[in-house]
Amino acid sequence: MVSFMELQESFRAPFLQLAWQRHGRIADLVGRGDAAELRSAASELHCLSGEASMLDFGVVADLARHAEEAARQGDRPRLSKLIADLHTAIEAVQAGGQATAGETGG
Repeated sequence: MVSFMELQESFRAPFLQLAWQRHGRIADLVGRGDAAELRSAASELHCLSGEASMLDFGVVADLARHAEEAARQGDRPRLSKLIADLHTAIEAVQAGGQATAGETGG
């Protein structure tokens, strides 16, 4: 039987590829900045949160969830900070960590 840790490791690379793609699209959408782009960014963040949750990358999931909320509220300063924090959390996962609060300084 495959352990959760083994399963998580087998999906780490595909998750990271998708997470970086989503992060790039999110940053681009937020940079354009009108209401339609923020709704699209919120949708991308919602998907990223779900994907991270399934693999138990909790900090990535939490940050994406908070960023989604900020995007839906149009809170650009908060959203910009959360997107930067999300970048750091994805880097922690890429480095082989779980992206726990301690790994991202949170």
